[in-house]
Parts: sequence; C-alpha cells; structure tokens
Amino acid sequence: MNATETKIDKSAKTAGIVLTVAEVLCIILMATLIIITGAFGVIFTAAGDLGFSETVGSDDVIADFTSLTPDGTEYSASTLMAILASAVVSAEIYLGLILAILIISNRFFEETRKALTPFITENAKRIRIIAGLVLIASVVPTFIDWIGSAILMLPLDFSTISIEGIIIAVIIYCIGILFEHGCELQKEADETL
Repeated sequence: MNATETKIDKSAKTAGIVLTVAEVLCIILMATLIIITGAFGVIFTAAGDLGFSETVGSDDVIADFTSLTPDGTEYSASTLMAILASAVVSAEIYLGLILAILIISNRFFEETRKALTPFITENAKRIRIIAGLVLIASVVPTFIDWIGSAILMLPLDFSTISIEGIIIAVIIYCIGILFEHGCELQKEADETL
C-alpha cells in the first residue's frame, strides 16, 4: 500500500466506526420509542378509557395539551393516544430512513477500504440511493400527518415538508452522478497503468 492508499484505508476505517456507533444509537432510539409507546398502550388498555382519562384527562395535563392546540380544543384519552400513535409512526419511519442511510453509508466506506478507492460503481449507486432516502425523509413525516389528520379528523401539524432536505437530496444525487464520472476516470487510470 502506498501513502495515499493508507490514508484512504485509515479514513474509511474511521468513518466506518463512527457510522457503526451512529447505527447502534439509532437502533437504541427506535427501540426506546417502541418500548415507551408500548408502555402507554399497556397503561391505556389496563386502565380503560375512563381510568386513563382520569390520569391523562386531568385538568393539568389537558391544560398543557390544549395550550399547544391552535383552537384550545380538549381531546379524549383515546384521541390523545391516536395522536401519540401518529407521531410515533412518523418518528419510527423517519428513524428507519436515517438508519438505512447510515447502513448504506457504512457499506460505502467498507467497499472503499476493500478497493482502496471510493470511485467504484457500487458507491456511485449507493450515493444515489442515499439521495432518494433523504428525499423520502424530507416528505414522509408530512404525509403521515396528513393521513393521521384524515383518519382522526383533527389537524395534525407536527411536521412540514423539508425544503432543505429536498435541496440536500438533489445535491447528493448530483454528487452521485459525479461519482459515476469518477468511476470512469478511475477505470481509465487503472487501464493506463
């Protein structure tokens, strides 16, 4: 290995470690969210709507929640659980997309370490896939809010379409196209040597 290849190997190894830690943290966050939601579900089921309403429907909790709603509407305990479920589904899908991006990014660096160059066809494809996932992550939470609003017949405005995310997705996609060109140049350089 020459000096450049050693630097590529070291950088890819470091990035792989960082991405693996981020993947583990994302999985822990997703599991925690599922456990907390499950606990709420068990409490709701065990106490029933009336028992749960006495806890969640207390004046303090309702006052806190209604202060967040634009029109000050009070919601039943089952409606609060449905709103919570909608937010959890949105968060889980979003975290799932982030986890997919981390896994694909980790594979990018694994292949870079093996090939000792980032300019391989699979990596160009991975970059375009990451761009697609970023684009989906930019709009999915809003669509889930819309679906939840239609089902519950309540305005759920927890998220908006991320214009920044869409722009970042386009930039990442363009980098993927540049990587394809870099792959062609890498092949030419390899054939020349």
